[in-house]
Amino acid sequence: MEILYGMFTIIIFSLTGIAVAAGAFFIITLFIPFSIKRGIEDDQNISLGIVIGAIIIGISIITASFVSTKIGVVKAKAAIEVDKKSSNQ
Repeated sequence: MEILYGMFTIIIFSLTGIAVAAGAFFIITLFIPFSIKRGIEDDQNISLGIVIGAIIIGISIITASFVSTKIGVVKAKAAIEVDKKSSNQ
C-alpha cells in the first residue's frame, strides 16, 4: 500500500512541478516586450536562451524544495501519529 501512495505522490508532485514551470514560462512571456521564439530561433540569441533556461531551472529548484518539504512534513506527522497510537496501547 505504501508503494501505491508513493507512486501517487510522485505523480501529483511531478504534475504540480511541470504546471508551475509552464505557468512561470507563460508569465515570463507576458512581461517580455519581444517574442522569445523569434529571439532564440530566428535571431540565434544564445544569451536569451541561457537566461530563460536559468529562470526555469531556478523555479524548478524552488518547486522541488517545496515538494520535498511537504513530503517530509507528511511523513513526520504520520510517524508522530503512529508513536502516539503505540504509546496509548
